[in-house]
Amino acid sequence: MELLTQQQADGRITANVSEKGGHVVWYLNSRDIGTPKLSVDQAREKAEDFLESRGYKGMVNIYFQQQDNRAIFNFIPQQNEVIIYPDQIKINVALDDGQIVALMPGVT
Repeated sequence: MELLTQQQADGRITANVSEKGGHVVWYLNSRDIGTPKLSVDQAREKAEDFLESRGYKGMVNIYFQQQDNRAIFNFIPQQNEVIIYPDQIKINVALDDGQIVALMPGVT
């Protein structure tokens, strides 16, 4: 895996990318998040759209929490009414603008 880091004026972006296929293993944008403008439901929609646009199908949100102006969602794939807990994906959505600021597959 390759670790990529980019420093920007408003924070540091770090990602881990697989050598085979160039898939993002995890992603973190450590920018400061401003005053919340989105509801948790709006943030959940952003997270669902993000997953869908990247080919994650059949994901269900099983848990969420709000922390530091972020909504943190845990999604798990479901097939034939069976949830596959080890394939959990955690998504952090900034509540100021809806940006996905973290993607952490397999994190509990």
